[in-house]
Amino acid sequence: MRDGWWTTPELLVAAHEQGFTDLTARRIETWRHQDLLPRPQRVAQNGVRPVWLSPSETAPQLLTLCKLHQRTQNTGNLRVLLWLRGYPQPPAAIRSALVAAIDDAHRTIETELAKTTRLEQLTGDPTDVQRQAMTNFAARIAARRGANAAPPRVRSAQPHRPQGVAALLHTMFFGEAPPLSLGTANNVERTLGLLPRGRIDTVTTDRPSGKRVVADPWHDGTPTPLDVLANVASLPALRRAAEQVSDVDLELTRTITAPLISGLAHVAQVATALRDWDQALGLGIVATIKFEGHEAPLLALVASLLQSEHRNKLLALRTATQIAMDQAAALIAVFRSVRHGARLRGRVDKQVLVQLERVAKAIRPDVDKATAPGESR
Repeated sequence: MRDGWWTTPELLVAAHEQGFTDLTARRIETWRHQDLLPRPQRVAQNGVRPVWLSPSETAPQLLTLCKLHQRTQNTGNLRVLLWLRGYPQPPAAIRSALVAAIDDAHRTIETELAKTTRLEQLTGDPTDVQRQAMTNFAARIAARRGANAAPPRVRSAQPHRPQGVAALLHTMFFGEAPPLSLGTANNVERTLGLLPRGRIDTVTTDRPSGKRVVADPWHDGTPTPLDVLANVASLPALRRAAEQVSDVDLELTRTITAPLISGLAHVAQVATALRDWDQALGLGIVATIKFEGHEAPLLALVASLLQSEHRNKLLALRTATQIAMDQAAALIAVFRSVRHGARLRGRVDKQVLVQLERVAKAIRPDVDKATAPGESR
């Protein structure tokens, strides 16, 4: 390396020393051609031969790329993952990668519907056949248990689950509300655990005076119409959003998506730890969402929300989530101080210590403040 510039053999040595021994000069050249790595620049002349070297940022980007390549070999996915970590990528290429990911999801469902139609020998009007295939496919998904259950099972929502899953799949795939005979918005929100379940989900606050106050409900009991969901979160809507998002909103999407998803999950975990609510504030479903492995659709969803009438609510939610996580981090600091301070232990109510410890366990030890992929390199 000379003055921060790298030759290709030097980059290979650096990667091999970090354990990426299968990396070859040919693969480096391929990644350069795909704009996953900076291209060499002509920096000098050695007689009649030009000297081409890679800029200093190439080495850390190459090591990151090698690590990501162990997870996925898809060029579009690699591009999105690099971009999330702050490595520049052309906005048009990111849009194309997001669209490709949404198209892959659409093809996956199409394949499952065709398979269901063939195996169950469904015949008749094409529209009726497709609808029946969707119903049968949804029934198989709704019946899944354990780690494979998607969405996660909510005990009180079991009567709603078959229709809820069918209505949700229809809405997401076709981009329109399903016939009422297939399922309703009420079925969907019950299945996802979003609707409060009467007294069991009442949110109360204990005041210092000893008075218990019932807070305003987080949900008025009226489900969001499925056509509203279709206009923002269906696969057709996500595809449109990925195609049309501006460069400015695309960058905003990059910076807020991972922290938002991670932060909401942690808020849900903390709320559950404090009150033993399995669906605390309707966030039970959020706690199960993992950003890693689902980056493209979640990015497209945020881009879609930014282009909708819900933009300001989304930005406010991001701010509120960060505040909540900062406060949770402060609680952890208090807990650690009290836990290690024998002098103070006798002055603190034991129940307070118990709740602080549960909050501490609810937050992963490596994220006192929700730092998520995409916030920094």
